[in-house]
Amino acid sequence: MKREMVLLISDDSTLVRNNLKRLLADVGSLRIFESRDIESTKTILKELSPDIMLLDLRMPGGTGLEIIKFIRSCGSKIIIIVLSNIATVESREKCLASGADYFFDKSIEHREAISLIKTIVASGSTREELVDE
Repeated sequence: MKREMVLLISDDSTLVRNNLKRLLADVGSLRIFESRDIESTKTILKELSPDIMLLDLRMPGGTGLEIIKFIRSCGSKIIIIVLSNIATVESREKCLASGADYFFDKSIEHREAISLIKTIVASGSTREELVDE
């Protein structure tokens, strides 16, 4: 039996979080948690140790880039997927260099991000397995 995976959606917009949860509602073996600011994101990361994180860059209390650096400084193996409207080349490069695994433009690539999450959950892939592919 496939293990259940945990996804943390970190975005300050309730509408965005609800839409993402709706788009992922049909995914079996996936528990979804959410946070809306940097403080609650860090708390949930410490308590849950999710498998996958869908992260916005602009949130109350700080930036998603801070969260990426926080996660990687702890040695965490969370698969980090950035989904942001701040989709400049510079933002993408900074996120990936800091330890994000994927970066998507929220305005035009949200379906690709959802598809990726579904693929990861269906395969049960870990970060190491994705990097090795």
